[in-house]
Amino acid sequence: MAYLGTKSRWGGAAQQTISANMIEITYDGKRLGRAQNASSEIQYGTQGVYEIGDIFPQEHVYLRYEGTLTLERAMLSKQSLADMGLAGLGADILSTGTVNIVIKDKINGGRIIAAYLGCTGQNYSLRVEANNIVSETLNMVFLKASTV
Repeated sequence: MAYLGTKSRWGGAAQQTISANMIEITYDGKRLGRAQNASSEIQYGTQGVYEIGDIFPQEHVYLRYEGTLTLERAMLSKQSLADMGLAGLGADILSTGTVNIVIKDKINGGRIIAAYLGCTGQNYSLRVEANNIVSETLNMVFLKASTV
């Protein structure tokens, strides 16, 4: 049995692995309820520098930072991602602006795992399927990521 803290109840090792039930996701300081998945990707636009006479790169140079964040959640009856101002269903996307999404460890002192700053919606999807929970997905691009 895992014990969250500095030591276990029965003298064994304390849990050191972070699981999704220990995570809290917020946008501009407000909790994002019913989140099912959050995944991010950062690309650096890394390019090799080559010279005549050698097939191997002499160095690699970072040319471009591109960050994407995907949020998936079960839709709430009174508050969709569009209702929260994160997604748009039409021209309202023009007034959504940018938000900061923070993923933190809510059990161990609220340590920030990742903060995605300057997030802007890229595309939104709604999934309605028989005998399933209605879900929505928002893909965003962000200006930068940090742990503070």
